[in-house]
Amino acid sequence: MNLPARRIALRSERKRYNDTLRDYNTYVQQFPNSFFAGIAGFKPNEAYFEAAPGSREVSESQFLESGGNGAAGHSATRTGSLRVGKCDKAESGG
Repeated sequence: MNLPARRIALRSERKRYNDTLRDYNTYVQQFPNSFFAGIAGFKPNEAYFEAAPGSREVSESQFLESGGNGAAGHSATRTGSLRVGKCDKAESGG
């Protein structure tokens, strides 16, 4: 999985987690659920996922060091400080 696809998948899962947590909190705070939730020991949970402020910024050097190649089906090798990508034959048409 390439880096952009990982970011999309991670964003989707974070949203799903936060939405589920919001639904849980709403459920345990509504009457009569709050009455039974209180007896059973369920409490609202404020553990929402929040990304760190600088986590959305990735420098090109961090991208290259992480092995990201920017496109599925491509392999990349490092030549000195230059990064050279090679496509699969099926993708390049040859």
